[in-house]
Amino acid sequence: MNKFKAIHQKIRRQKTVILLICLIISAALIPVFPLYSDEDKNDIYRFDKSYIEELKSGKHSANIITGEIPASVTHIKIDAFFAAVTVKSESGKPSVTYTIKGLPDKAVKIEQYFSSFKLTERRPERNEKRLYDTETFIKPIYIEVIVPENLHGTDMDISSSYAHTDISNILCKSIELDSGAGGLTVNNIQCKDFSADTGSGKNVFSNLKCKTGEFDTGSGSCTLTNCIITERADFDMGSGSVTCSGNGYIKNPDFDMESGSVYFETGAEGNIKIENERGSVYLDLKNSRIDYLDIDTDTGDVQIKNINVNKSTEISGGSGLIEFKNCIFNNTKANLGSGDFSLDGILRGTSGFITGSGSVLLNIKESSENYGVYIEGNYRHNAVRINGKNFGNDFVIGNKNSEHKIYIDKGTGEFNIDFIK
Repeated sequence: MNKFKAIHQKIRRQKTVILLICLIISAALIPVFPLYSDEDKNDIYRFDKSYIEELKSGKHSANIITGEIPASVTHIKIDAFFAAVTVKSESGKPSVTYTIKGLPDKAVKIEQYFSSFKLTERRPERNEKRLYDTETFIKPIYIEVIVPENLHGTDMDISSSYAHTDISNILCKSIELDSGAGGLTVNNIQCKDFSADTGSGKNVFSNLKCKTGEFDTGSGSCTLTNCIITERADFDMGSGSVTCSGNGYIKNPDFDMESGSVYFETGAEGNIKIENERGSVYLDLKNSRIDYLDIDTDTGDVQIKNINVNKSTEISGGSGLIEFKNCIFNNTKANLGSGDFSLDGILRGTSGFITGSGSVLLNIKESSENYGVYIEGNYRHNAVRINGKNFGNDFVIGNKNSEHKIYIDKGTGEFNIDFIK
C-alpha cells in the first residue's frame, strides 16, 4: 500500500511541475507593455471629451504625418475612425506612400511586419463617441494612401466608422471594406475577391470587376453600375436598398433580405436565389442567361420581367405579391400561400402549383393544345377557370401527349389560366 501511495505522490509532484512550467511559458508570451500605456495618455492627453474638442477646434489641422513602404507589401490594413480615407493608384509609382492630415501623432499607430502594413487611428473612449459632430470637424481630417498601379498579390482591408471612404483605380488580390455612416465610393477596381460591409451611408460601386462579391448592407443605399462579377455575388440586406444597372453582368446573384428593396436591371448569369422576408424585389433580366431560379418569400413582394430560365424554377410564396412578365420557365414548382401570383409567358416541361387562399393567374402565350392540364380533387364549387370555363378534377383540357404539363393542387383562392385560343 505504501508503495502505491509513494507512486501517487510522485505523479502529483510531476503534474505540479508541469503546471508551473506552463504558467511560466504563458506569462512569457504576454506583452510586457500595453498598446497605449497610461503614461502615454497622461503625457499628451486622454482620448476623451478634450480630445474631441481639440479636433473640432482644428488644433491639429496643420499636422501632417507621411511615410513610405515597399511595393512588395502583401497586406495593407487601414482602420479609421474620424478620418476620411482615400486609396488610389498612381502611374509609375515605385512604392506605397501614405499621408495623414489633421490628427496628432499620438492618435495614429503605424505597424509594419515583414510584408504587412497596418495604419490605425486611435478611437475615443466609448462614452465620448456621441460628442462628435461629423459636419464640423471630420472634413479636414483624412488618410490618403497612394499605391502602384499593379498590386496583384496584395490584400487590402479598409474600415472607416464615420467619414467617407474613396477607393479608385486599384488592381490587387482582394479588397475588404467596412463602412459606417460615411459611405463608400468605389470606382475602377479589379480583384479576385471583393467584400463591402456597409452601414447607413450612401455607397456607390462602379466599374468593379471581380470573381466573388459580397455586399452586406445596413440601412443605407448600395448602387452598382457597370459591374462584372464572374463567379458569385451575395447580397445580405437589412432595411436599405440595392440598385444594379448598366452594361455589366453578375453571375449567381443571391439576395438574402430582411426588408429593404432591390432594383436589378443589369445582365445576370447562372442561378438566381431570392430569400425575401418583407422587402421589395424588382428584376429586369433581358439579355440574361439563367439556369435556375429559386424564390422564397414571406410578406415581401417579388416582380421579375424578361426572364428565361433554362433548367428549373422553384417558388415558395407567403402573403406577398409574386409577379412575372414576359417569362419562359422550365420545370416549375410553386408552393403558394395567401399572396397573389401572376405569370405572363410560357411554361415548359412539367409545372406544379400548390395554392392557398391567394389568387393565381397564368396568362400562357401558347395554345392549350401544347399543354396537358391536370387538377387534383373535386372543385365543383371552387373550380379552376381555364379560358373562362370552370373545370373540376383529373385531366381537364389540352393534349395528354404533350411534353408540357401543368398540375394543380388548388386551395381556397381563385385559379385562372388563359391560353391563346
